[in-house]
Amino acid sequence: MKFYLTYFILAIVILAVLLILTTRTLLHLFRRGDERRQMILGKSCIVSFAGTLVFLLLSMVLFAVTSGTVWLHPIVCLIVALLFFTISLAYYNRKLGG
Repeated sequence: MKFYLTYFILAIVILAVLLILTTRTLLHLFRRGDERRQMILGKSCIVSFAGTLVFLLLSMVLFAVTSGTVWLHPIVCLIVALLFFTISLAYYNRKLGG
């Protein structure tokens, strides 16, 4: 019974992080700004797309190499894409002065 409570708390924490990252991403995507802000957002989107694409390709390779074990779950894919976007947005904000 104790393990179920631990897994439940872990699931709640993961869903809370997912909700925070999703909200932050949507707020950044729909906020208006000048050309520098659009450039930062564009570069962050490119890095996020490329990182997600590499993640999906590696998941396909691992699926083919292993004996059909599924490595990809939609929530994991969403978390990876949101983490790539959040990290790249913070990097380009710091680099280009957002």
